[in-house]
Amino acid sequence: MTGLLMIVITFTISENYGAAGAGFLSWMKWITLLVIAVIGYSFRPKNEGNEIIEMLSYYPIIQQIFTRFIIVMGFQVALTLPLSFIVIGKESTTLYLVSSVIPVFFFGVIGFVTILWLGQKLGLALTLFIWFSQVFMKKKLLFQTPGDDYFLVIHMIIFGVSILLLSSVLLKRRFSVNTK
Repeated sequence: MTGLLMIVITFTISENYGAAGAGFLSWMKWITLLVIAVIGYSFRPKNEGNEIIEMLSYYPIIQQIFTRFIIVMGFQVALTLPLSFIVIGKESTTLYLVSSVIPVFFFGVIGFVTILWLGQKLGLALTLFIWFSQVFMKKKLLFQTPGDDYFLVIHMIIFGVSILLLSSVLLKRRFSVNTK
């Protein structure tokens, strides 16, 4: 279902925007919102899949949840790369690919980590707040194209913050082991 929605968003935006840069920014906004929805759905609290995996598995639940996150994000990134070629068209470069993958990865990490630490409702609310603040602010940090000032620096910072947030999952495991 996620793949179909990504394809529909891609073809709708690529057909309705003449300029590749404006279409690309709009596409990034909608694809990242879809990523937030998928992360929220994948890590909902009443999930029979989580219960079955936890009962049958040898590994602790935190490792299982992290593995599910890797699978979900791998699928999202694998779809984002080829679909970005459709939206970008002739202007396709490595920098456009970086600017399409980093926000998808960032919002996936933000959604996953906030849901893990704060619970689903508060985690999704915080993730959506960050998304809406980037959509409606005049100065955009997350949704940038290669022609913007400090493009590479900002994307490297966003990637670094994403990695640091993912490493906080190790702290969650340590805290959950110490409390038992």
